[in-house]
Amino acid sequence: MWASMRMPSDPSGRSASRVQAGQAPPWSLVQDFLRHPQRRFLFGATAAAAQICRELPIAGILDDHFPRSAFCDVPVIRLSQARPDSLVVATQLGRPASAAAALTASGLRHCDFFSFARWSGLLLPEVRFWSGFTDQTAAHLQELAWLRSRLADELSVEVLDRLVQFRLHADVSALHGFTELQTQQYFEDFLELRRDGEVFADVGGYDGATTAQFLQTCPGATQCWCFEPHPQNLRLIETRFQDDQRVRVVGCALGEQAGTATMAGHGSVAAISTHGTLSIPVRTLDSLQLPHLTWLKMDIEGSEVSALKGSAQTIARCRPRLAICVYHHAGDLWEIPRLVLNIDSRYDVYLRHYTEGVVETVMYFVPLK
Repeated sequence: MWASMRMPSDPSGRSASRVQAGQAPPWSLVQDFLRHPQRRFLFGATAAAAQICRELPIAGILDDHFPRSAFCDVPVIRLSQARPDSLVVATQLGRPASAAAALTASGLRHCDFFSFARWSGLLLPEVRFWSGFTDQTAAHLQELAWLRSRLADELSVEVLDRLVQFRLHADVSALHGFTELQTQQYFEDFLELRRDGEVFADVGGYDGATTAQFLQTCPGATQCWCFEPHPQNLRLIETRFQDDQRVRVVGCALGEQAGTATMAGHGSVAAISTHGTLSIPVRTLDSLQLPHLTWLKMDIEGSEVSALKGSAQTIARCRPRLAICVYHHAGDLWEIPRLVLNIDSRYDVYLRHYTEGVVETVMYFVPLK
């Protein structure tokens, strides 16, 4: 299936991403980019752009929204000011399709960051939530084929096929069918959420936005548990729901075992890390012995597998709907469904993706009726 999804080859025999009609293949632009320093431009003042700036002299950064005149000591100009013969690497990784459309509309030769990283020969750090994904995906195609056979609808299969194609070939065109749909994330129609009686666990509460959307969607909800270990985020949530007695805010992370952990980062990307300096408490969901739970959501920056293991008894007893993020580690796509379905196989499995880029892939488990 996916093993046969081979991209066209360049003259050296390397596989290449799909090429739109009238465009030179990406490896050709990368070669020209390396040969012509005065024509080198990057689209987007981002971390990916900074990586390239550390390796090569860059003529300019194209960015209509960056507030300063320079980035990494490189001049920042508007897209409309780009010279016609510019050679551009799109470094806006969050919206690769929109970036490509804007550059094509401007008549500029361009390629995506993944193609550039692949063919430039530069030792660029791997993109976050991308490290090791190609090799691990190629090594687990049998597991992914099993997952494909368990998916409940055609859209889930299409999402999986696109993600696997992108992971195997760094083929950004595989992502071009995705759009920004984060307002819909976690609240799909097939969940059949009820106005009354729902009990929700929001694991990875961040600022409480998902909890608030749940309460708006299910105004007659019985209770909502919101778990958030970072003190700054925790204060936001406590203030937000201080007058709603249905919301129980718990200042801890969830894991396989109770104890302590260290956290690094802040805001929405705060995560458990051995390199962290902030000590946080860890509990298991099972230790709460919840009598009732109808919906469990997890977005905890790569700790989902551990938290699910510590939730196994609750899942087996309550059989809640599950919405679990599966993009932080390569293995999440097959390890998380194996784990959940080993707890209880009586679930339909859905897969959705909510951005143009590599983040916000969610796997849903809906109890069979």
